[in-house]
Amino acid sequence: MEIKEKILKSSIKLFMENGFFEVSIRDIFKQININKSAFYKYFKSKDELIYKVIEEFCSPYFDEIIGATNLCNESTKKKLKTIFIKYCGIIPYLKKILNINKFNYIAVTFITIEGLKSYENKNLVNDFNHRLLEGIDNVVEEGKELGEILPAIDSLSTSKSIVSMLQSSMVLWAMNQNIDINLLFKTNFKYLWKSIGVSPI
Repeated sequence: MEIKEKILKSSIKLFMENGFFEVSIRDIFKQININKSAFYKYFKSKDELIYKVIEEFCSPYFDEIIGATNLCNESTKKKLKTIFIKYCGIIPYLKKILNINKFNYIAVTFITIEGLKSYENKNLVNDFNHRLLEGIDNVVEEGKELGEILPAIDSLSTSKSIVSMLQSSMVLWAMNQNIDINLLFKTNFKYLWKSIGVSPI
């Protein structure tokens, strides 16, 4: 395994177990037994490392969330529900690729919602949020055309509300892991569809 890849894999594991802000560069040096010069050969700063970690390990899942509706050829209700299911699946995804079970849930929330807003390169998260909003808006518009969503619904406002619902649910769950995240998202979707759907839930 190359040094850069080793740094990335070890860092994401440390971040997920302990949190982004609790892990220092010195902790990373110690974890993989490298010196300062070896680290700075590949990364200018911890901020850049965090960006690369999210880009490497989380961007593929972001793409899966956005692409979920394209793989679903069923009703509008099913397409929207698929997004909810995918969005709350970040933990199983990270467990699978990292092979860890201990998570700092604030770190997971940081990835899925805040991302890199406080870091130099904001394109990754901004692009994800824009594409997610656009994708949901397309589904809502299509649903109205098919007569599956109430015609009086404002598509863009509804889509923004859905994105906000997804994000706030993640925050609520991160604050209290006693909450069943799957049940939380299922319940939220139920109330969403009750307010916008033509057919019963």
